Amino acid sequence: MKKSAKIGLVGWGLLLVGLVTWIVLPAPEPTAEEKAAVAAEEASCSEDLKCWGQRNHTSASIACLSAIDQAVGFRAVWNDGSDLKVRYHRWLDQEAKTLTYYGDALSVMNQLGVPIRQRFECDFDPASDVMTAFRMKPDSN
Repeated sequence: MKKSAKIGLVGWGLLLVGLVTWIVLPAPEPTAEEKAAVAAEEASCSEDLKCWGQRNHTSASIACLSAIDQAVGFRAVWNDGSDLKVRYHRWLDQEAKTLTYYGDALSVMNQLGVPIRQRFECDFDPASDVMTAFRMKPDSN
C-alpha cells in the first residue's frame, strides 16, 4: 500500500472518530445564567403580540391547516397563491398568553362548483402547543 493511501485512511479514520464523538457526546448543560436569560427573553416575548405570534406561528399554522383540511378537504382553494395561508394573529386572552390565528384567502367549492370565500380562525394555546378551537364562516368582504 502506498504511503499516501495510508495517510488517506488515517485521515478518514480520524474524521469518523470525530464525527462519532460529536454525535454521541451530549452538549454541555446551559449555565444558570444562560437559563435565566432564556426565561427572561421568553417572558418578554410572551408579552408582545408580534413576537409571541411569530414565535408560535409555525405550530399554529400546522394545526390550523390540518383542521381546514379535515373540514373541507379537496374542496379548499387558496385564492392568493401565497405560501403563507395563516396570515394574521391577535390575542385571544393576553393574560393566558393564548392567540387566535386567522386568514381569509380561502374559498370552498360548493356542490355546484362555485367557490365561496371563507374566513377561518384557530384559537391556539402555546403553553400546550394545542389548537383549542376552529371556526370557519363565509367572508362578508
